[in-house]
Amino acid sequence: MINVKQLCEMTGTKYYEHNDEIMMADHREVQVYDENDVHIGIMTLVQAKQQAKLVGKDLVVRNLKRDPPITRITDYRKELMKKWFKTLSKEFKSAQSKKK
Repeated sequence: MINVKQLCEMTGTKYYEHNDEIMMADHREVQVYDENDVHIGIMTLVQAKQQAKLVGKDLVVRNLKRDPPITRITDYRKELMKKWFKTLSKEFKSAQSKKK
């Protein structure tokens, strides 16, 4: 099975810490967005992880430089797989047009 880091390499996207990999204090406040980029609110890291788990998704850190840091609740692996298939589709179409 392909892991998230491999998918990032395959799609040429930046790898983001997610779930238990997130290295910040549990009480640290984070901004939380959903997978449609709708701002859910500001909550502690523990609350954000619980919210993600409740909906069966991942909590992904998107920007540590902001205060509070920005996180996103999404199915990280699914998101990367979509990007990978999109990349493959573009490559396939490009190869088909070169054959003509």
